[in-house]
Amino acid sequence: MKVIKVNSLPLKEVIRDLAKCFETSFEESCNYYSLNIPENIGSGNIRGINFTNGMGILLYDCTFLEDVEIQFIVNDIHPLKFLFCSEGTLYHRFEDDVEHHDIESYES
Repeated sequence: MKVIKVNSLPLKEVIRDLAKCFETSFEESCNYYSLNIPENIGSGNIRGINFTNGMGILLYDCTFLEDVEIQFIVNDIHPLKFLFCSEGTLYHRFEDDVEHHDIESYES
């Protein structure tokens, strides 16, 4: 399993950290950020947008060749998060929690 640690909270830095871990570049235009998953890791892309009110959205439309765990290691409090899985299964767990939650297709 490939473990990726993201140490940032602003969306631009999250995309930057992911691009660095995947050894690829990212694009930025008008608070919209995107990176393509390199073929040796999988396929698809990760996109995000920042809104002026401080809210942001990250969209993961990707498939990895091996299991990938993305760990958000941030000391700041994350005030609100919505997770939605449009296809497949997403496994989520809170920091320092052993139990993980399965989020199936069309669940949040």
